[in-house]
Amino acid sequence: MDMPYTPKIKPWQIVAVLFVFAVTIRFFTTTLYISYLDMYMNVDWAKGAAADLFRAYNNVETMDYPPLYIIMLVPVGWLYNHFPVLAEFDPYTLMLIKSVSILFDSLCVVLIYQIAKKHSRELALVGAALWAIHPAFFLNSAFWGQTDAILAFLLLLSFSRLEKGCPVSGTVIYALAVMTKHQAIYFGPIVLLELLLRHNPKKILQSVGAAGAVYFAVYLPFMIGLKDPLFFINVYTRAFGMYNAISVEAFNIYGIFGLSFKPDTTPIIGWFNFTHLGFVFLGLSLGFLIFLYLKAKRFSPWVGGFLFLQCVFMLTTRMHERYQIIVLPFLLMAWLSTKRRDFFLLFTSISVISACNHFLAMMGYRYSGELPGVRLFALMGRGFSLINLAVFVWSIVAVWRYAFEETSADDGSIVPQS
Repeated sequence: MDMPYTPKIKPWQIVAVLFVFAVTIRFFTTTLYISYLDMYMNVDWAKGAAADLFRAYNNVETMDYPPLYIIMLVPVGWLYNHFPVLAEFDPYTLMLIKSVSILFDSLCVVLIYQIAKKHSRELALVGAALWAIHPAFFLNSAFWGQTDAILAFLLLLSFSRLEKGCPVSGTVIYALAVMTKHQAIYFGPIVLLELLLRHNPKKILQSVGAAGAVYFAVYLPFMIGLKDPLFFINVYTRAFGMYNAISVEAFNIYGIFGLSFKPDTTPIIGWFNFTHLGFVFLGLSLGFLIFLYLKAKRFSPWVGGFLFLQCVFMLTTRMHERYQIIVLPFLLMAWLSTKRRDFFLLFTSISVISACNHFLAMMGYRYSGELPGVRLFALMGRGFSLINLAVFVWSIVAVWRYAFEETSADDGSIVPQS
């Protein structure tokens, strides 16, 4: 007796289902957390952008993001301005303002599969599924409504083009990331190293020229509207000056000592303060990155992005609770492209730590002054910071081993040097 024919499910169908599930579960949980500190500030940005986009920075005092994210908010602001109930009833307001982040967060599911399938279709599906259910990004986009998923999407797309040997499109997309969120600037050294070490001068000039043209094409209308020819720089320096704390609830080395919200101009020894210490650590991290690019037996932009942002988050000042989350797409791609177990375990560990960092910060912001056991929450922050320091050391060791150990020619397994 013949068995009935069962149609084979294609990978793209699984990815489509994961995308739909990701959008659905995120969209219908948007009302479960209300943050008046951030989300209603973004509502003002959306309204101001829709009313007068190119002068919005003068009309909305709190607006401190680069213009591409503000442009993304225009359709949302138009809906708020033309249908007032959407801005007056909290569930509608939150669903709408968080929708941009949720869309990009869910699109990352599709993008991760598309990038990783050349290494392994099965693992690419696993990676897409891990993103669809990822607790830290779920808290970041669906609950809080932050923009880190937008940055993750653009950086994933940019670095995938760089990895593929397409520097022009990769650099242009990186410019878009810089115009979306300030944190993208930290990835500049990796993009520059990829260009300098892997491409000829002509390709480098084409890439930088194309990225610069796109950058100024976006900024020019704002520079004219605001009557500020240096707006393309001032928007970054102004934002950097607004957050001068050693740490803002971040689980890093400063969190171990309870230095959150203390000014980074606090002296350490004489004139040497935490700002100076942060720049010293940033320089050392950059030097380590350059050394690996020049001397490693193998290296990739995914591993470089993971390592450098780990160093930046753990060692430099002015880091916020959610800034480590951008390490995760790079770490996930490092695992999917190398299949190394230590990268997978690091991805799991940092995912949990980042989710906990989001949760404790969100609880503190939402119930400021009302939480019972506030001292316990402070002790938990110090404890997680200490654990994160141990994971950071593990990260350095894992990257070093990946970069310098010999690879067996027959099966691709890692064989220590004798």
